[in-house]
Amino acid sequence: MTELDRFLAPIELAVPPLPEGADWRESIKGFQDRPRQRLALALAHLPAPKAFAEAVTALRRMLQDSRREGSLDEDALALMYQLAATDSFLYDTPVIEGIGRAEYVFEDADPAVWADLEMPYPLLGFRKFRLLTRADGRILRETWGPPQKQQSAQKFHLIAWEDAVEEYIDKHGLF
Repeated sequence: MTELDRFLAPIELAVPPLPEGADWRESIKGFQDRPRQRLALALAHLPAPKAFAEAVTALRRMLQDSRREGSLDEDALALMYQLAATDSFLYDTPVIEGIGRAEYVFEDADPAVWADLEMPYPLLGFRKFRLLTRADGRILRETWGPPQKQQSAQKFHLIAWEDAVEEYIDKHGLF
């Protein structure tokens, strides 16, 4: 079980069926009022950058719904954090010299490269994650306390990121 799977386990999801030939990036717009289906569809398309963004948006909606009901869905919060941190690891450098877009590297990589990374909140914080809002940061701080540091997940796991890029370069004979 990967680190990401550990966060997914408590949340029951079923990927909604799409019409044949439909582009998931367009179809997902129809699930704005159904965050669980939106989340499932987004997760099915990881590691695409838009999939991370859509998943975090769906989880944010689930958190808002749970807070309106007087509670906090801590499983959704933990998964939202894990996904935002993973996005930071993968895409904080959006363009890699000699390769192009970073998503090329990670679409081709073994998912264990990114799905099994620990993303410790105390050592990463939340301010460097492009997918989290100030309101998300307030909820994280209220729930988990203040972090010790604020840094990107890519910086924290720099050796793993560089290894994935090198593996892609070697596999495709780029340099």
